[in-house]
Amino acid sequence: MIRSAPYASCCIHYVLTVALNHSQVTGIRAISRAAALPFEITDASRSEEEVKAAADKGEILVSVGQDTRLDNRFLDLRTPANQAIFRVQSAVTQVNWLVGHQACVVRASCRPCE
Repeated sequence: MIRSAPYASCCIHYVLTVALNHSQVTGIRAISRAAALPFEITDASRSEEEVKAAADKGEILVSVGQDTRLDNRFLDLRTPANQAIFRVQSAVTQVNWLVGHQACVVRASCRPCE
């Protein structure tokens, strides 16, 4: 697919999947830049014990406070600890659903389980 007119704009998905495969891209220009993140995921993943142990050794590690974490919950939810909590919660919910609905699978006529 070769276009006669140049592209005025496109999304990055198009550039990476279609245009690069057909060698139509001659350059990429950023229109706007994203703001810097308030903290790194690795910084939010550190425990207080790790920060204190590093301080005892003379190292300085960044610690993310609770207010900052709550103000930027979209980032905090990506830490390994929070991801593990959601995995466990999902597994428990699936087990509870199976246990609660087992009787409905066995009975021929079943009213909605509660």
